[in-house]
Amino acid sequence: MPEIPSTDMMDCQSEGVLSTLAGMVGTIMANEAIREILNFENSLCGNILIINAENLLIKKIKLNKNKNCIKKIK
Repeated sequence: MPEIPSTDMMDCQSEGVLSTLAGMVGTIMANEAIREILNFENSLCGNILIINAENLLIKKIKLNKNKNCIKKIK
């Protein structure tokens, strides 16, 4: 069996980020910015998008508002 790498070396700073993943996320972000500007009804606003590039899975999860959060406007 292969050895499990030590956990102190498993971070983006030491291992790097797959450049194609950065391009894919950037493209999705640019697309969402355009959708917000054009007021598309089905945007990611109020959701979080989870991308698992290793398994090619994308999940959209709805975020719930915290009713106890106090919004201060200056």
